[in-house]
Formats: sequence, C-alpha cells, structure tokens
Amino acid sequence: MPSRQKQRKLDKALSDSFPASDPVSSAEPGAPERSQPSPQKGGMDRIDIADEQEVRFWAKELGVDVDRIRQAVAAVGPEVEAVRQHLKSA
Repeated sequence: MPSRQKQRKLDKALSDSFPASDPVSSAEPGAPERSQPSPQKGGMDRIDIADEQEVRFWAKELGVDVDRIRQAVAAVGPEVEAVRQHLKSA
C-alpha cells in the first residue's frame, strides 16, 4: 500500500476514534488539576521538588512553607518520612 494511502487510512481511523468533541479531561471545570501527589511521579512516599503543585501539597500537609520543604529534601532526600522527621527535629 503506498505511503499516502496508508496515511489517509490512519488519519481516518484516528478521526473516527478521537472526535474533536471528546473532552480532553474528565476533571470538572474549576477543579484542581490534582488534589494529591501522583503515584506515577513518586506517590505518597516521595516528594518531587521539581513539581510545584506537589511541593505545595506537601508544604500544606506537613504544615510548613514551600522553602522549608525544599530545604528538608535537600538535607535528607525526597522520602516523606525522612522529611517529616527532619522538620520535627528542626
């Protein structure tokens, strides 16, 4: 099958499977993008300081500001329990 014909068939199959009217996300409008850390990005046992939303989550969860979270991760690593113990001892 010539390349152009394959491309047309692929385009048709994709347009049939993914119509433009399908929603991009199942989240409700105005809902936060993520209410807790993503298991795919470290889950509930590690803090990904490159993810601002996750840092804010852990700051709120542990009752400190985001700078303290970053400092604690730099001092003891990204594991939540180690960060929690470090913050308690500081």
